[in-house]
Amino acid sequence: MAMLIAEEYTSEAPIVVMPVAGDRVRIYTLHGAAAVEGEDPAALATWPLAESGWRISLPCGVADLDEVRTALRPYPHFEVRDVTEGIATASEVPQQGVSGRVVIDYAELERS
Repeated sequence: MAMLIAEEYTSEAPIVVMPVAGDRVRIYTLHGAAAVEGEDPAALATWPLAESGWRISLPCGVADLDEVRTALRPYPHFEVRDVTEGIATASEVPQQGVSGRVVIDYAELERS
């Protein structure tokens, strides 16, 4: 995960913590001068990893995607996605034996 932050993928797309119940937590990172000038982060109202079944979606560049997926394969709670792709919703996460992919349009989400 440190490599994904060092490559600054997390400045373009968030790390997303998806708890079993409750709101998702999006984590962006600051780099360079912005990191020095950044404000203190807001405290979380709840701990999103309190219940089992949580997932964390990590953004990654295409060049590193296969390598990072291979490295994280032993850790089922972590998934890696192309930094340019959206995140699957909980109702559309593939079940065993079922495949499918949902893409979220970040620009549309930011309009609200």
